[in-house]
Amino acid sequence: MRIIARMNVGGPAVQVSGLMRGLNSNEFEHRLYTGFCAIDEADYLDAVATDLKANRIEGLGRRVSLSGDISAFLSLVKVIRVFKPHIIHTHTAKAGFLGRLASLVSLQKSVRVHTFHGHLLNGYFGSFKRKLVVIAEKFLALITQQLLAVGDKVRQDLLEAGIGSKGKFGLMPPGLT
Repeated sequence: MRIIARMNVGGPAVQVSGLMRGLNSNEFEHRLYTGFCAIDEADYLDAVATDLKANRIEGLGRRVSLSGDISAFLSLVKVIRVFKPHIIHTHTAKAGFLGRLASLVSLQKSVRVHTFHGHLLNGYFGSFKRKLVVIAEKFLALITQQLLAVGDKVRQDLLEAGIGSKGKFGLMPPGLT
């Protein structure tokens, strides 16, 4: 099971599409769960990756909304309980937060993997909100079996913030088409 907030045209969507195409569907049942792009964003699934099937989750897009985020979280818990995936691989901050928590709450024994395509440590929030992000990511790292970063700088920044451990982090640089 792969979860990403939205498949807007950009690096994460390209990487997710490559991963989806790269898994042999005869050996692995894999499903993509994503939200909707904003009106001012191009949807990679409509523009480029028309061969991929995606399951859309209302509220899983970029925008932070308490009611939308709770709805997306509950939808993910339900889907995980029905699908019972062996692996849940989340991408991007919001999907990583909601997906990993939903995995925990669903009580399925799924392996959790999260890819950091960047991070929210600098330039997004003031110091209080940044501390909340770090606390949340530290907790999520504890319940995640494999952490991946798209670059060594991202990995180093996260490790310096106390998120995850060096042994739990791998690198998955972009490069899939």
